[in-house]
Amino acid sequence: MAKASIFQDPRYLEFVERFHADPLRFAVSVCGMSPSFDQEDLLFAISPPNAKVSVVSGTSTGKTAAFGRIALWHLLCHPVAVYEGKVEIGSNTYIGAPRINQVADGVWKEMNDVYLAIANGPYGWINDYYEITKTRVAVKGFEDQWFITQVAMQQGQSIGVAGKHRYWQLIIIDEAAGVSDEHFDVIDGTQTQPGNRTLMASQGVRNAGRFYESHHNLSRDNGGSWISLRFSSERSPFVTMQWLKDRDDETG
Repeated sequence: MAKASIFQDPRYLEFVERFHADPLRFAVSVCGMSPSFDQEDLLFAISPPNAKVSVVSGTSTGKTAAFGRIALWHLLCHPVAVYEGKVEIGSNTYIGAPRINQVADGVWKEMNDVYLAIANGPYGWINDYYEITKTRVAVKGFEDQWFITQVAMQQGQSIGVAGKHRYWQLIIIDEAAGVSDEHFDVIDGTQTQPGNRTLMASQGVRNAGRFYESHHNLSRDNGGSWISLRFSSERSPFVTMQWLKDRDDETG
């Protein structure tokens, strides 16, 4: 007997209507998250369909936790696009970093944690319809068209999103300061549709490159297209005062 499709579940339409445009509500109501003020700012900023958001982040700010919830929100709440006379099933999410293990150690770990949190909440039924493997998250029955996957963005190597197009498409770049401008040129050439979101984050370790520029001449504050956010360790609820004091003592 064939397994039921997510579209056959009478609860799913209401689920999409409730959370499609509201990642903050999804994070709180579905994932049981208690977001920090910085995380709230990010969840709000990524909600427009064509959002471009860049986060410069300190240590232990909850940035990666927010990424995991945003990725699952995009997967589960963007099932269909109807445009130019066609119907397109599913969303595509690509998560990249200079080294692929950075994705597995970061966002993938968070998504697995979120899966368990969802299972223990009021929307636990949604977990029946998608599967998390070591390198991919996919909606069951639509594995080739409705997914989250990992991409390496190493210097001098081609990028896996080249030529990829989907109406509902999200590209997340972690440790973005280490990603070359050539990779960002490919990403810009991919994100051409009204439902294409781009999200990147890194520590502020370089004063050049596309990530740096997204907080300066390419930021909305300077007439550009990037919403630039700053996650501070000092106001993060995920670090202790002792930790901050120790770092201050170490750096003088």
